[in-house]
Formats: sequence, structure tokens, C-alpha cells
Amino acid sequence: MQTEGRLGKAIGRPLALAIALLTGGCDIAPAPEYMVTYAAKGTRSGMSITVSTPNGTEQHQVGSHYVSPPYTFRAGQHGYISAQNLGERGTITVMLVYSRPNLKAVKLESTSTGGASIATLSWRVGDERPPSGFPQ
Repeated sequence: MQTEGRLGKAIGRPLALAIALLTGGCDIAPAPEYMVTYAAKGTRSGMSITVSTPNGTEQHQVGSHYVSPPYTFRAGQHGYISAQNLGERGTITVMLVYSRPNLKAVKLESTSTGGASIATLSWRVGDERPPSGFPQ
């Protein structure tokens, strides 16, 4: 019995310290926040929109214009918008605009032409490099 008591204390103290560190016992800066807004414009026949939010994915059937509310993302999350042209012809453009306090907003844009065409943008929030296929 005496051995079990000492062993429990020997394991208990380091475990309590580890739990305190993992649950806020140390000051670790949170990932920076970014404001992300999505937009799309297209043909009168409408578009099917898919966007990622900090809490999941949303889908919308819209007319020729769409603007999302601003979402607060943390660096490392995934920003994404896709729009499919519901018409037989026309051009659609999707935009992702992100900003941080005291920094100029950055707009990413992608365009697709033709019936049932799809325009897509994907961004790892906080990555300041242009997405592949964008001019450097």
C-alpha cells in the first residue's frame, strides 16, 4: 500500500503540471485574425455558391450577385469560394477579400467563362504568398 501511494504522488504532480500547461497555464499568443469576405458576380441565370466559414461550409443559390457577411478567420484556417454558372453561357467571377487591422485589404479573383463553368478560389488564411496560378 505504501508503494502505491508514493507512485500516485510521483505521477500526479507531473500530470497536473502538464494539464495546467495545456489548458492555459502558459501565455501562448493566439493565431492572428483575418477578416474574410467573399463575393461573386455572374450571369442573370444565376449561380450556385459554396463558401467555407470558420464554422463549416455554406451553400447558396443566388442570382447574378453575391456578397457574404465578413467572417473572422484565424491564421491556418481554410478560406474557399466556388461558384458554378447555372446558365448555358456567360462569365462568372469569384472574389476573396481579406484584411487585418492596420493593413491594406487584399483581393484575390478568379474568372471562368461558359455554360456550367466553375470559378474557384482557395486560400490558407495567413499565407501571404499568392495562390498558385496567380502572378507573383
